Amino acid sequence: MRLLTIAVAQPKKTSNPLTEAKKYISQASREKSNIIFFPEYFIQKNGSPVQLSDELVGSFRVMAKEYEIYVTTGIFETGNYSSSIIINRFGTILGSHRKTILTEMEKTERGIREGNDLSVFGTEFGRIGICICLENWFPENARVLRLKGAEMIFAPSEFGMKWAGGDYLERWRMLNIVRAMENEVYYISCTNAFNEHPLAIIVDPEGLVLAERHTEGLLVSELDLEKAEKFQKDEAKPYYCANIRLNKRRPNLYGSICQILE
Repeated sequence: MRLLTIAVAQPKKTSNPLTEAKKYISQASREKSNIIFFPEYFIQKNGSPVQLSDELVGSFRVMAKEYEIYVTTGIFETGNYSSSIIINRFGTILGSHRKTILTEMEKTERGIREGNDLSVFGTEFGRIGICICLENWFPENARVLRLKGAEMIFAPSEFGMKWAGGDYLERWRMLNIVRAMENEVYYISCTNAFNEHPLAIIVDPEGLVLAERHTEGLLVSELDLEKAEKFQKDEAKPYYCANIRLNKRRPNLYGSICQILE
């Protein structure tokens, strides 16, 4: 088995992310977690963007090394990007993903800019892809990450699931389940816990919810990445319908996906 313990942080809104991070990282370490995952826009300075070379990011790198834990966290990155970075247990930034699909509010009110890449990051535990908030509503993003070898997809969001337009909690749960199942990956999602209906959820490649949390705090679960590997290698017949496999796709029929709609 390829076992991994993941801690999903659902913190309160704070002007000092370092204090909150220290609390969650130390707790995750006590629970023998290998990776801790923070939500979208978690690292920022009173609403202002932060460079990856900033002292604040450096403090997260120090904590990752001190507690020997991988840290994946959202950051309001200089250049006006909603990004998520992965720091390994030696304090090195392995890479970052910039959100590629933005809300109108992000573009018009906050001046956020789109990223232009969908990357998968290799770690000693497994391959990680990232879909930030609105990206998760578009199946192409998660599918590209899966085709690039992702075994886990992290899905950080900024807000809870109740907005002015309605309550999206159950739809967001279903979205995580479907994305996990259709891509044969672990899907791991969280929000900041500063408005209604925060949701941290961990779904396995079979679409089974391993754990979830609807309040501020830390969610911890063990993943067996061998299960994702078996699904992706078509060796999961005891678990799941063997005919639902990516090699059954018909890419020659999918050209219209790339057409731009006005």
